[in-house]
Amino acid sequence: MLADDFRDICNKSVPVYILSPQWKMPTVVLYNYVYLWWFRPYRSELDWQRFMCKFIKPQGLPGDETLSDATVDTLIALNEATCAHIQALRPVYDARAAAAAAAAPGANGLSRQPPFVRDHQIYIVQPLFHTLMMVVCPADYRKEDSATVGRLPVVLVRTGIEDGLSAPITFESIIQQDNISGGNTITTTLEGATDFVVALEAREAATFGLRPDSSAIEPRSLSYIGGMEKKELLLLPAASSASYVDDEDALAWGWCGSGVHYDSVPMPNHEKRAIRKLEIESDPVLKESCKVVEGHYIIPF
Repeated sequence: MLADDFRDICNKSVPVYILSPQWKMPTVVLYNYVYLWWFRPYRSELDWQRFMCKFIKPQGLPGDETLSDATVDTLIALNEATCAHIQALRPVYDARAAAAAAAAPGANGLSRQPPFVRDHQIYIVQPLFHTLMMVVCPADYRKEDSATVGRLPVVLVRTGIEDGLSAPITFESIIQQDNISGGNTITTTLEGATDFVVALEAREAATFGLRPDSSAIEPRSLSYIGGMEKKELLLLPAASSASYVDDEDALAWGWCGSGVHYDSVPMPNHEKRAIRKLEIESDPVLKESCKVVEGHYIIPF
């Protein structure tokens, strides 16, 4: 597992497993939907790569386009093995951090080592990540965009591991809908599943606070701001970045700057291109008419 994979799995609430054939499900559509549902400007906790989910595309699963009992068991085992592997890497990163600190101590007692190595204990596998999984079957996808993909059928799976939770997870809040329940699995919509996970996030935070707790983390040093190199050492406050902007300013400013531009221009464009590419891949005539440059389609809208 690469360091980036380690970090990308940690501090996510649940894994979302995408079954085969994975090319039929543009991940960007799912990401945009979840992001727009989950993110609240200036208030969502984004420190240390927090997000509602981590999208995973496993290879070599039993079965093809449907979620069988064997595939559920395989995904649970894969999820548990992934979490265990992350824990097994911690002593490796501890040793690397200690060696780097001894070799190159930095100013003000802060070692000049890659921030991830120094801060790896801040990246944790969230208790919910052990407990709950979401599974997407691309065969159910009908080329919806992020505005309509909320109706996509998905399956929630309880793994049976509930260590570290404030209470057991039940599907009672969604089982009353027109869903298919099978004990530890339930079929619902992406909208229903996302709402369910967000509610669980809020429940756990209300009981335990944020994990990891930003206020307990030592100040971070940065040598740059916004890509502009700075000579002086900057110490960011230890408090959560969601507390940097007060309610009055957040209301007055609205969502602004490069963030709102990315949300309104690049994200929708990436999504349109992904859906258009899927349409081309699915239509032999259209595929034949498209120009290919260095292995990539020149995709007409």
